[in-house]
Amino acid sequence: MLVAKNHVSTDGVLFQFHLACEREFRMYGIERRNNIVDTRFLRGASRMGGGELVLFVLLDGWIHWHEGGLGSLKAPAVFVATLDALDGKNVTTGARSSGGQPYRALELIFVKDPDAATRSPFQRIEPREELLAAARAFFDEGNDATVRAYLAAASSIVPAAAELTSTIVVPEEPIAQRIWDTFASSDLLSTPFPSLHELVDRAGLSTSHFSRQIKEFMESFHVDWEGWRDFTNDARLRWALLMVSNPALSIGDVARASGYASTDVLDATFRRAALPVPTEVRRQVLAAIAGLPFAAASTAT
Repeated sequence: MLVAKNHVSTDGVLFQFHLACEREFRMYGIERRNNIVDTRFLRGASRMGGGELVLFVLLDGWIHWHEGGLGSLKAPAVFVATLDALDGKNVTTGARSSGGQPYRALELIFVKDPDAATRSPFQRIEPREELLAAARAFFDEGNDATVRAYLAAASSIVPAAAELTSTIVVPEEPIAQRIWDTFASSDLLSTPFPSLHELVDRAGLSTSHFSRQIKEFMESFHVDWEGWRDFTNDARLRWALLMVSNPALSIGDVARASGYASTDVLDATFRRAALPVPTEVRRQVLAAIAGLPFAAASTAT
């Protein structure tokens, strides 16, 4: 099993992630401040694939669905959803916004849906203190023990979670650990974004060897992979979308901190992703949560 913790803080926008990867599951913890995520616009940026079912624990912050009749959730909250429903691609649930000061959420992603035949796209679960405490411990410590404890707590909601413990590989093969350490030592969303050449130097491998190993690594962990350039372009776009939701930042600030040469380049990037221009994205993101009392302090002003 591979575990990492990393963070990016640029112009007051914080994004911190805690990640545990295995062949049959992933745990993805996110803490954010001074930004809103609106899944209508993340459709222009891809997401790691290889998942079917998600156990979602909201520790801090809020989520509001714009359609589908699901309303809003404030922390603490727990639900089980298919990955398409969580991404807002399922018509039953629709697009959602999320934020908070802070926003903290932990996703347990099952690579294979343990109950695909009868799975509802979305199901709210009564929060249980055992599960919430295990999620907090993963954020605080993020190690093998907290992953196993969380799987045990999650099994009370999704029984198949208990079986995931037996799939954990310890220790990892040296080449897998080497590739992971190369990623884990990098702020992949920071500016400037590391180039493939920089990663090759960190890994101490030839370019061809590293490229082949990273492709095999991603396939082994069921992560969609189209190459390092696509990966970094997607990460840069995601970071720009996070920053553009903060009204305290100018669009020029967003372009600079996201690694784009100018606001014109940022505009062109949004258009290529079939998104409105950044100023319009900001307007729509903020308009979607206008009037929600719990969302008032979600971004800096």
